Amino acid sequence: MHDMDISFISKLTMPLPELERYHREQRKIKFTQGKKFGKIHIREIFYPVFRTFLTADRLFRKQTITMISPPPIYKERVIFACTHIGENDLENIYEKIGRGCWWFVGDPRFMYRDISGLFVYLNGCIFLDTDDKDDRRISYLRAVEVLKGGGSLMIFPEGARNGSENLPVMHLFTGTAKMAMETNTSIVPIAIEQYDNRFVINFGHVICPKDFGNIGELTQNLRDDLATLKWEIWEKEGVQSRNSLSDDYRKQFIQQFEKRIKPYDTMATVERTRFHTRAEIEQILEALEDEKKYGSILRAKGMVSAGDGTWLNFDYVPGESNVRAGAAEVTGKICVIGAQLNEENLKALFAK
Repeated sequence: MHDMDISFISKLTMPLPELERYHREQRKIKFTQGKKFGKIHIREIFYPVFRTFLTADRLFRKQTITMISPPPIYKERVIFACTHIGENDLENIYEKIGRGCWWFVGDPRFMYRDISGLFVYLNGCIFLDTDDKDDRRISYLRAVEVLKGGGSLMIFPEGARNGSENLPVMHLFTGTAKMAMETNTSIVPIAIEQYDNRFVINFGHVICPKDFGNIGELTQNLRDDLATLKWEIWEKEGVQSRNSLSDDYRKQFIQQFEKRIKPYDTMATVERTRFHTRAEIEQILEALEDEKKYGSILRAKGMVSAGDGTWLNFDYVPGESNVRAGAAEVTGKICVIGAQLNEENLKALFAK
């Protein structure tokens, strides 16, 4: 374990996996030593400077933003809970929020040696590696520390970029609702959608955690609000009829989605980190019977996060499948074995 800082040159030259491990270990060391975040409130004072930088960067990328509704006027600390679609959505939302807040960012990877990483650090951020159980625990406690210290937070409760062409919002992890109830911090839901170089943002009404009896109820209400905001975007932009879609629309959508998330993510990392339900896995395994679409599958197995701290294990052989609760894992895994496998269709199936 690295117990001291290394030089800037070393950080630029060491392999990325080693750099990720270094930063993860540094977070654990500082947390174990009881080091607190400093100047939680003061960092928000510099928001106008960061906002100017974000606007200039967006204009350089030739991107525009359309606002359906303005952010609510709310002077207390708040959790901004946002949908997640691809590259630059976080930056564009932050530009329009109108106030400073800390960022909760999973699997930052390239940010460790990118200029954007320096910007995020100066702004105030909580980094975590989603594959590491201890890092997830520490990041949650750090988020609570920021909120109890009077700071606000921006987070993606879906836990991954939404790679579905027709699901407004994926199932949410319970962490956002849990930290809101633990700190009595209100939530502002925010939906974003992308149309080529144009982003559309829709702000929702403030959600008060005191209005809900438990974490599950608050999580479901948050998802409903986010889905409503996304639907309002779709209705305003115009919804395509099913007959107008090409036969390979799903394939085209996945290709465009993968292009948007590179180099920060792949379909494999998105699938591994998102929330899964038992019903979803059962439907996927049932679909594997279609040999013409997916190939001759001899076996499939894996383990995925259920989003509430539990895990699901699954096994499949032709004509028989099993989904069950499993022991806690570090990271999700999916394996498909067979002949003449259609990798594109399998990738699209497990990304639903």
